[in-house]
Amino acid sequence: MIDLHIHTTASDGSDSPKELLERIIQAGIRVFSVTDHDSTASCREIERLIREQKNAGGKELPSFLYGVEFSCEDEQGKYHILGYAYDITKGHVLELTKETHAIRMLKLERRLNYIKETFGISFPEAELSALRKLNNPGKPHIGNLLVKHGHAADRSEAIRRFLNPYSPPEGHIRPEAAIRAILADGGIPVLAHAIYGDGDQLIMGEELTERVQRLKDFGLLGLECFYSGFVPKQQMLMLGLADQFDLYVTAGSDYHGSNKLIPLGDTGFDPESDANPRLEAFLKEALKGQ
Repeated sequence: MIDLHIHTTASDGSDSPKELLERIIQAGIRVFSVTDHDSTASCREIERLIREQKNAGGKELPSFLYGVEFSCEDEQGKYHILGYAYDITKGHVLELTKETHAIRMLKLERRLNYIKETFGISFPEAELSALRKLNNPGKPHIGNLLVKHGHAADRSEAIRRFLNPYSPPEGHIRPEAAIRAILADGGIPVLAHAIYGDGDQLIMGEELTERVQRLKDFGLLGLECFYSGFVPKQQMLMLGLADQFDLYVTAGSDYHGSNKLIPLGDTGFDPESDANPRLEAFLKEALKGQ
């Protein structure tokens, strides 16, 4: 079993790195990656935890790949670019996460001001202080506060009613910047859930093909073809694009712990019946040296 798209408390997941590693082992996943939004913090912590457990001996441990997920935008739309097996010591990915963190913090303040000015909603200073101390606070974290204070029945409603109507004017990184940073650190850039864009779009047909072509021209090396949100027809469409553009294939659940109802390992990939040479080639390259 593999799962190459997972989030922790370093972005918008509910599991700490230690909790996640325990669940990965319990689930029997053999290869995994943590792909927090614009953050590498949990990757470094999980690497440390695995090293400690290996030194202590005992149970067999899964293979782990450094990962990251950059939220990007250009004139043609929004994208989520995954990066795998990069060398964190080279610094390009790390520097880009610092830039994207600054953008996220500006967006946080803009969103808080928007709901205060538009709806008259504010939060206790202690809760705002805790929010600002998070590694990468975003709409889910504000949504949780809105639910806690009785403004919405659940986080989805809170985001839809109070946050989605507003688009912060702050900058964004372009997909080519994310791809080039990942490549500069020796990593593998992959387009996440391409059919869904940044999560709330539906991109098909010629637009999807042109998008993949443009990103490949920037250096994209793979497509997330096995994904928890894809039905079989969408999965086959993505696999066809990987063949058409000669790209690696990856498989990821987009697990967020209790923040999304997606189980670990729910990628749509069945290792007993879905042998895929492009996925095998990705794993061989990404795990090289382990």
